Amino acid sequence: MEYMGSFLRKAATTNLFNSIKKRKVQNRAMS
Repeated sequence: MEYMGSFLRKAATTNLFNSIKKRKVQNRAMS
């Protein structure tokens, strides 16, 4: 169960990082 929790946390962190990166790219494309 502990392993699963760390896996989910890692996935959530990756999702957050990817969405931030995507947003930065969109901002650069707009300006």
